[in-house]
Amino acid sequence: MRTLFAKLFLAFCATIIAGALLSFFIMGWLFPKHVWTEAWRSAARQNLRMAGVVGVRIYETEGRRALRRYVRRLEGEGPARYYFLDAGGRELTGRPVPREVLKQRRVPKPDRPVRRLLPPPPYQILRLAGPSGSAYSLIRHAPPPPRMTPRPSPFLITLASLLAVGMVLCFFLARHLTAPLRILQGTARDLASGHLSARVGAGLKERKDEFGALARDFDHMAERLQELLEAQRRLLRDVSHELRSPLTRLGVALELAKDKAPEEIHALLERIGKESERLNRLIGQVLTLARLEQLREPETAEELDLDGLVHGVVQDAAFEATKRDCTVALVRSEPVRVRGSAELLQSAVDNVVRNALRHAPAGTAVEVSLGVDTAGAVPMGVIAVRDRGPGVPEEAIGRLFHPFYRVDSSRDRRSGGVGLGLAIAHRAVRLHGGTLRAANVSDGGLRVEIRVPVLCGERSAASGDE
Repeated sequence: MRTLFAKLFLAFCATIIAGALLSFFIMGWLFPKHVWTEAWRSAARQNLRMAGVVGVRIYETEGRRALRRYVRRLEGEGPARYYFLDAGGRELTGRPVPREVLKQRRVPKPDRPVRRLLPPPPYQILRLAGPSGSAYSLIRHAPPPPRMTPRPSPFLITLASLLAVGMVLCFFLARHLTAPLRILQGTARDLASGHLSARVGAGLKERKDEFGALARDFDHMAERLQELLEAQRRLLRDVSHELRSPLTRLGVALELAKDKAPEEIHALLERIGKESERLNRLIGQVLTLARLEQLREPETAEELDLDGLVHGVVQDAAFEATKRDCTVALVRSEPVRVRGSAELLQSAVDNVVRNALRHAPAGTAVEVSLGVDTAGAVPMGVIAVRDRGPGVPEEAIGRLFHPFYRVDSSRDRRSGGVGLGLAIAHRAVRLHGGTLRAANVSDGGLRVEIRVPVLCGERSAASGDE
């Protein structure tokens, strides 16, 4: 019962059930059952008396034959039988009277009425006096109905019907109240996934209630967020472009200065040239990230062998690892074919491997593996890169792929660069319909996993290998 829909639905159902039970209890307290029973019995006695008075009058004024017709009309309405008796116990219409009926005539009448539940008793006896003053008796015999299969009581049927209708109404009411929240939730997820143009829609914004006001405020927030992010990207792109020209001129000036400068300041000029090159690489990364943010799919897509691409990256990284007294090893490799941009995928794998190498302690190995996962609906090529470094705090894993984010806030080049490599890799993998995830390993280190969809032929090939 964690969702708002379930809470509203159960709350409405509980309210209807409580209201129904309270109504039944109040009606039972104000009008007890014996009151309804006595009222019904009183009406039945009045009807019986009316039938008896009319029958006696007909008998004394029109005779036995008229009374017989009248009795047939009375008995034609149901299974009850009516017997008119004179003071001597003779039936006025001449019909034979069952012995058990005559026995009921001699039963003494109780001093006070006995409360009985419905249906009424099988015998009802009424003493009458005709217009002539003669005494008569009317016996109504209603045989008990045949035994039938037990049926639910009317109270339970009414209560069950009320609850069923109430639950259906509660379901649609709760669904109607939570529908705007589901729309807002879906739009928020689209925004979080990077679709900055996602909006709630005119249907919800045109409502005149609080949900309509919330939808309008939400769309205004989304528009403002889109403007700010686009302005940020545009600023990074423009600044990076503007810095490229001064850096180029600075490089030319450095080369000229080296030719004319004394030998003792050559070391300083070399240092300036190295920092200029780093700044140039940083600007290149910023421009690459800005370009990837504008794309919705790779600019150029072709079929390529992912295993060959990974093998080339591992070879280059292994050569650089010798300077750090580390190794980079491809521990597992399967033939995998994908469709995408070789440049972007190579950049993604290279950034992940270099990040692992940067944090690998001396004397350890960075392990790279490539395989195919066919467990899901779409077969995925899986590139796993695992190092033996200190790992990452759990609260920081979700922000590893954000631009310019680094676990170490010192931003020293020796402690992890400026935080753009993994952001570029994340964006490049997403452009190919894949995912990039990181997780700490229980025995130490960090494991980064790249998943990209493989071509359909790979799935059949993998199935055939199994």
